[in-house]
Amino acid sequence: MTISGGIFYTALTLSLLKQETDELFLCTLIEDEHYQLFAGAFDSFDRSFCTSTPRIPRVHLTIFDEKERCERFENLNTPVVLPDVDLQDFDGIIINMISGFEMDADALSGLRQRFKGPIYFDVHSLARGVGNSLVREFRPIPQFYAWAKNLTVIQANEHEVLTLSETSNTEEQIALQILNLEPEYFIVTKGERGVSLYTKNHAELKKLDIPAIATEVRNKVGCGDVFGAYFFYHYITHKNAEEAVRLAVVASGCITRYRNFSEFSNLLADVSKFNN
Repeated sequence: MTISGGIFYTALTLSLLKQETDELFLCTLIEDEHYQLFAGAFDSFDRSFCTSTPRIPRVHLTIFDEKERCERFENLNTPVVLPDVDLQDFDGIIINMISGFEMDADALSGLRQRFKGPIYFDVHSLARGVGNSLVREFRPIPQFYAWAKNLTVIQANEHEVLTLSETSNTEEQIALQILNLEPEYFIVTKGERGVSLYTKNHAELKKLDIPAIATEVRNKVGCGDVFGAYFFYHYITHKNAEEAVRLAVVASGCITRYRNFSEFSNLLADVSKFNN
């Protein structure tokens, strides 16, 4: 089955949350021949930061019930061209490492030097190396501290979190290690087991566990992307991380019920219904 995955879910969620006075800017690679697959999400954005390319990265997913999905990529190593504009008027930047090659740590450092506001970072496929036939396997991310020190919020799933440190091997140890750098929040998504939000009060690690909503699961693709976008928008709008993570958990749970993209138009109403 071919679906418009990856950044599509991030953009679609933000387009649904967008208010009349909001300005959304998209920075990604666009394949003109197949733009119609993404138009429902991308049309709400200013796309002047996007770059046309003959072939965008593609991923072939094999979804399993009891273990992490298998990923195999094509057109893998094309970086995103970051805009050479003044970024200080922006409220926030969300980065989703869909292929893991969108940028390197040096490019992120340069972005941080130009922007002092909140940067949200979904680790995604940065956690995966490149094996035979471009199959992506989890491996420790080399020197992840070089990434973390430039970020405000880091999101990883329960498998990706173990790739963020070369010296620690438990979720709590890794969370503390990351929060001892620049990030203010560290989020671990756990599918049907919900989400853990980590913060630090002086030297003390604080953990908030939010259970997933009870729902009939029909779809497992895009949940983390929806979670990140919903959290990010609510956080930069209301500056309340706990409230943002609770709403994002509900939103990511709601989309597991959707069989096709047309049902996404119900997302805000469904979040309101489940949240009450």
